[in-house]
Amino acid sequence: MGGMSVPIGSKTFAENHSPGFNFNINLEHTVSEAILLGAELDFANHKGSYTETYSSSVYNKESSYQFIAADAYMKLQNNLARNNEFQFYLKAGGGLYMTAVNKGLGGGGIVILFAPGINYMTGHHVKLTSALEYRYNSSQSDWSASLLQFKLGFSFCMNPK
Repeated sequence: MGGMSVPIGSKTFAENHSPGFNFNINLEHTVSEAILLGAELDFANHKGSYTETYSSSVYNKESSYQFIAADAYMKLQNNLARNNEFQFYLKAGGGLYMTAVNKGLGGGGIVILFAPGINYMTGHHVKLTSALEYRYNSSQSDWSASLLQFKLGFSFCMNPK
């Protein structure tokens, strides 16, 4: 899946960084008619700027800020949906993230995620999917950043129930 990522929440981060893009790769396993367990790698990129002081001079520098996360989650959805049917879901989970600023590694911490979404079953074990995902990135320091991600993609099932 991929789409747009919008910084929200942390005033400093949201003011200094513009909306960017995100994409992720998921692996999911159907465990019942209503429960699905999954894991994903998520990447979000935001352009922004920061201020640097050197010898009493102030410089504004452009920066590229990335979030890379490894998550585990659970989805509640109707796993009995068939061709030409819509499948609504709720997704919740968490994991670990790290940041990269201008291609250099930054900090990291814990990510919590929540997403309502909808799938459209297009064919045998294939679906178009979309979600509105909220991701809260927290670290041991007082810094945190929240992202609202609009995602579109496709999925296919290898273990239908």
